[in-house]
Amino acid sequence: MNKSLRGVLLGLLSLIALNTFAQYSPNPGYVEGMWIPNTVASLKGEEMKKVGLEIDPATIYNDTARSLKDAIVVLNGGSCTAGAITSQGLLLTNHHCTYDEVAAISTPETDHLENGFWAGSYEEEIPLEGMTAGFLIKIENVTDRVMAGGKEKMETNMQIIAAEAEQDGKYVVDIAEAYHGLEYYLYVYQVYPDVRLAGVPPQDVGKYGYDTDNWMWPRHTSDFTLIRVYAGKDNQPAEYAEDNVPYQPKHFFPVSTDGVKEGDFSMIMGYPGSTTRYLTSYAVSNLIDQNYPDHIAMRKVSTTAIKKAMDESEENRLRLTGAYASLMNYYKYFKGASTMLKRNDIVGKRQGMEKAFQAWAEADPERKKEYGNILEDIKELYEVREDADHINQLLIYTFIYPDAASDALRFTYTNLRRLDAFMSRGTKEMQEAEIGRIKEGLGEYYDDFLRTMDKEIYMGHLETVFTGLRDEIKPELFKSVVAGTKPFPLSEKTDLTKKEKKKLKKQQKKNKAKWAAMSDLEKFLAWADTAYDRSLAGNPEVVKAFLDNPDKDKLKNDPLFMMLNDMLELYSSKAALVMQAFNSQIGDLRKTYIKGMMEMYPERSFYPDANSTTRFSYGKVQAYSAGDSITYKYFTTAKGLMEKYDPENPDFDVPEKLRNLINAGDYGSYADKDGKLNVCFLTTNDITGGNSGSPVLNGKGELIGVAFDGNWESMCGDVEVLQEVNRTIVADVRFILFLVDKYADSQNLLKEIVEGK
Repeated sequence: MNKSLRGVLLGLLSLIALNTFAQYSPNPGYVEGMWIPNTVASLKGEEMKKVGLEIDPATIYNDTARSLKDAIVVLNGGSCTAGAITSQGLLLTNHHCTYDEVAAISTPETDHLENGFWAGSYEEEIPLEGMTAGFLIKIENVTDRVMAGGKEKMETNMQIIAAEAEQDGKYVVDIAEAYHGLEYYLYVYQVYPDVRLAGVPPQDVGKYGYDTDNWMWPRHTSDFTLIRVYAGKDNQPAEYAEDNVPYQPKHFFPVSTDGVKEGDFSMIMGYPGSTTRYLTSYAVSNLIDQNYPDHIAMRKVSTTAIKKAMDESEENRLRLTGAYASLMNYYKYFKGASTMLKRNDIVGKRQGMEKAFQAWAEADPERKKEYGNILEDIKELYEVREDADHINQLLIYTFIYPDAASDALRFTYTNLRRLDAFMSRGTKEMQEAEIGRIKEGLGEYYDDFLRTMDKEIYMGHLETVFTGLRDEIKPELFKSVVAGTKPFPLSEKTDLTKKEKKKLKKQQKKNKAKWAAMSDLEKFLAWADTAYDRSLAGNPEVVKAFLDNPDKDKLKNDPLFMMLNDMLELYSSKAALVMQAFNSQIGDLRKTYIKGMMEMYPERSFYPDANSTTRFSYGKVQAYSAGDSITYKYFTTAKGLMEKYDPENPDFDVPEKLRNLINAGDYGSYADKDGKLNVCFLTTNDITGGNSGSPVLNGKGELIGVAFDGNWESMCGDVEVLQEVNRTIVADVRFILFLVDKYADSQNLLKEIVEGK
């Protein structure tokens, strides 16, 4: 090829790659990246000042002086984010971030989820059992210390670093990798275990739109909760005690009631869960073709069964609402992510980037030696892993995943399998200790056990497994059922009487023709239905009786136990070694690939993927166009909220008092200059799950809202950011104040928030 032509081609391919990883931004208002806070001032400080940051960039993060990071809170070790908004430890987070905890303190008689709750004093605030609030003390780049002595020393090095930083239990520490192991950072936290509910709107306000509007714009949800952190009298972490006092943070965010306009600077700091922005086309194809479909299919089964049970009683609704909300949230997320990855041809874009990378690598002998085979090696790993990954996903969702799996199957996996090992190899004392442990933990599986619902989940998941696995790799038990050699879960050692066995065999013979006419799936589901009814784990009383008098033969011949062992045998023979090999190799390959990308574009500042450690992003308030003739404003109003109101649709019901306030236009001082009361607004900030509850700040470092969602068009953002349409949905702080003031009439909380003390 002509050298000049080759140079032009390489330049064009490089431009494709730049577009893919956001070096070139088609949207000047969008700034991609979730930056580690202690690097943002040096990397992005001057750029932020040009686009609207008014405070000194050095005050975003500081180890020794008060900074924004001191008001950012990680909830429950990373489930959500919150922001300190007063000097007395009052935090603002999302309604959905405290949903489970509020459900746990609710009863049909005192339903704080349904009716809301507003504490009139510190004494009225309700402890939220299990919730923790972590404040970041410092971040330190410890890459050199971690890597000293080579790969075999890294684990020991991290243990030494962590032990030093913990200071005999005073702090909680985390050492997390960045860029797939090119760098390592130490995060030090002080964690407070006494967190109490101060105020929460009714769910018809905090979850307005429910699943219908989830991940959608326009949005009219005021997704917020007010919680307070308590400490000992020395302001240090302390377990709950009545004489604990409100925690006094080093910094809190003053509230701005000026409102926002398009183009305003916005910044967010929080704890985003995970992104995979540097995946190759092979990995993205795997997500679209296999991983996401598995997630969608399994969650659809679980959510359908759970919703049916919730509709049967108020008790069931309160009991199951948290699990249902979580499953539905991710069910819709995976559907949206899959749709957007396909619609925007992300695989094709990554392939273009990979062509550019390959051309760059091969243009220099040294680069070719280090990087020339990286993409081909990654491709081979994904091809080899395909079946193994599928088996792994289906096993996890069928037997292991706490919110989605059948409790009967989870109990079989986590307890009966372990008990079998003790009965086979352990001493009598060990067996008794294990049985005691299982009895103590029965409540996790059976306190809220709804057998009909559990069986529906079980049957749906097994149907998904049976249809999802190729015939060649189906478990042997599945194959024997289809072949008719094991049409029912029986063996010579079952506890059936001779009369019962004779009756059953007669029935089997009678139904032989019917069985032969069944499809393979029908045969398997008929077996699975009978297997559940005859299993130990499908009946709590039978489980308890068995634990009082355990029988190894009975356990061995339990149909669900046999099925579990068959699935585990499949995993062991077809998946375990493949997954192990993949996991041991893919990290180094990805690390080398990113290293090569950094060398290919030395002028670019790369940000690491999110990994539940604190990150900073900045952007602007901005509207967007979702498609042909579909243009959205950057804000929604109370008028729009009432336009959605439908008393016949529980997703869009509005409390009477709020309806009256909006219809009367009784907005107080919280309306915009045009008299409209804004509910939510959009920014171009780069966030993901875990950022829920993150404070949204203006250029002065003042609170203007709380982040709670993303729009449908941004659903593939964990993999690929679509800059022109990727948006963060923010609950406007003025509408929050309106609710606290006019709707809740909680003047004590209003005064504290407005004055900051």
